Amino acid sequence: MTVCDYWILSGEAGSWKTPTDNHARCPRENVYGLLGESAMIEVYPQDFVQQFYNIITTQWGRYSVPKVYFASVPTWFACYRLDVSSGRMMNTAVRDYTWLQEHPFPKKTKLLSIISSNKAWTQGHRDRLQFVNNIMDALGDQVDFFGRGLRTFADKWDVIAPYKYHIAIENNAMPGYWTEKIADPFLANTYVFYYGAPDITAYFPENALTPIDIHDPVHAIQTIADVINAGTWERRQKELREARDLVMGKYNYWRILARILDQNDYAGDPVDNVILPNEAFKNR
Repeated sequence: MTVCDYWILSGEAGSWKTPTDNHARCPRENVYGLLGESAMIEVYPQDFVQQFYNIITTQWGRYSVPKVYFASVPTWFACYRLDVSSGRMMNTAVRDYTWLQEHPFPKKTKLLSIISSNKAWTQGHRDRLQFVNNIMDALGDQVDFFGRGLRTFADKWDVIAPYKYHIAIENNAMPGYWTEKIADPFLANTYVFYYGAPDITAYFPENALTPIDIHDPVHAIQTIADVINAGTWERRQKELREARDLVMGKYNYWRILARILDQNDYAGDPVDNVILPNEAFKNR
C-alpha cells in the first residue's frame, strides 16, 4: 500500500476507471479527487465523489464534499507524442519543461490551423464539427485542418508550432473551464481564436486571443479574417509571451496542485484509504 502525506487521484490518468480499487495510507483530510471533465462530458456519481475529502473541479455546486476547489488543471498535449490509433498521450514526454524554456519561439512558416476529432457524441462535439466545415468552406487553403479520425497526427506540436494562428474550440463554453486546447498554442507562441470559457481573459491577456462564437459562423469567420489581415500576430508578441509565461508558470499542472495543497495544513494521523473506481457506482 502506498504511504503518503497527500493523495490525489486524477481522472485524466484513468486511475478510477480500472476494475481494481485504489489504496493509500495518509490522513483522510488529505485525499483529493481531480474531476477534470466538464459536466457536458461526464457527471460523476455522487457516491463516487463522496469518497474524497477534497475535490478539484469546474463543476461548481454539483457535488457535496467537505472542501471543493474550483480550478481547471490542464495537461499540455503538445509536450507528448500521441498514439495515432487512440489519440491518447504516450507516457514519455518529448518536450520537458527545460526544453520549452530553451525553445520559446518556434519559427512561423504557416498561417492558420484548427484541430478537431470526429467525435460527435455530445452537442458540443457536433457544433464543433459543423463550425469546422464552415471554416473549411469559407477559408479553403488558408487554413490547415487536423484531427483524429479525419486527418491524424502523431505530434500536436507539429500542427501548432509552425502556425501564427490557431483556432481552439472547447467542447462547451462554461465559466472557469478551459483546457490544453488554449494552453498548447500559447506554449508555441501562437495567437488563438478561442471558443470556450466566457471568462478566459480572467486567466490570459485579452490581446493574446480573440473570442469567437461558433454558433455565429459568418461573424466568426469575418473576425478571423480581419484579425489575420491586421497582422495581429506580429503586433501581439508581448501579450503572447505573457500568456506563455502564465501557462508554464502559474498554470503548470504541478504548480496548480501545489497551490491547492498549500491551502491545506492538516497533518493528522494517517489512515488506510480505499477509493473504489468510478465504474463501480454507475447504474446503481
